[in-house]
Amino acid sequence: MGVDTKAIIRKGTTIEEIANAIGDKYGEVKIESSMPYFFQIIFNEGKGNRMLSVSFSNSCEKDNGIPGVWLSLGCYGKSVEILRYLCETFGGYLDENDCDDKGFYPINYHLYAKSKNHSKMDEFKHKVIHELGHVNLNKTMALFEEYKKIETD
Repeated sequence: MGVDTKAIIRKGTTIEEIANAIGDKYGEVKIESSMPYFFQIIFNEGKGNRMLSVSFSNSCEKDNGIPGVWLSLGCYGKSVEILRYLCETFGGYLDENDCDDKGFYPINYHLYAKSKNHSKMDEFKHKVIHELGHVNLNKTMALFEEYKKIETD
């Protein structure tokens, strides 16, 4: 078992919003998915690639009593800075080291309090990313919009 830095950010934050925030600060990102509710965002921190795990299951509320989107990053390099940045951007709770006894503390609670539920479209996009890969999301959504226009004609 490794040591991780973990965060729980505002419920309803999408994988695209998280990836865009990481991309804005660290450059190009790649999204992979092993399950429709579990993703990895791969990005370069400067010393090499990092992999941020993102879960949209309700386990963080069950395990920690904090509802939201669960994030985990190996505890080395700038892991605390990276997850602090995401908590500052979306609001949330940060646990700098999951092996110490300090636990989660809030960052930008006023943003965290603006939680929303995932829409059916958010869930559909997650399914597209899982089934077809993030690189095909925009193409798939464009085809979806084209199909909706055909249905109304």
